[in-house]
Amino acid sequence: MEKAEFTVQIELSEEKIWEKLKDLSLACNYVPGVKSIIFNTKKLKGKGTSRKVLPQKLDETVIKWNEGSGYTLKLHKGYKDSFFPFKKAYFEYRITNNPEGIYLCLAYIPSLSNFVIRNVIKRRVRKIANNMKKFYEE
Repeated sequence: MEKAEFTVQIELSEEKIWEKLKDLSLACNYVPGVKSIIFNTKKLKGKGTSRKVLPQKLDETVIKWNEGSGYTLKLHKGYKDSFFPFKKAYFEYRITNNPEGIYLCLAYIPSLSNFVIRNVIKRRVRKIANNMKKFYEE
């Protein structure tokens, strides 16, 4: 599967970035169109945590959690693994540290080959990453 990936440099420490990134209730501050988050689980962080983003009514469940550095969300609707036009879709968040600075990498991983939709997704991932940078650095 091809990733729609975008990386931004964040002018904060890894710890400060992780403090915001691990809070799964904050997506409405940087994801366009998301107005609120409702948790489907009592658990609010870590593998197995699940939330519903509104008004899209899209479920996101943490399938991989790397404490201090990132996680992967599986996107789905209820118990169905797919939602039109995707067979499966994941969103990955990673904090990386290299000699130039600390970066936040976002990757949307859909099972989709449609060129037009793929380009729309790439632009959306770039927008979300830039929104996160602005929100985190405020």
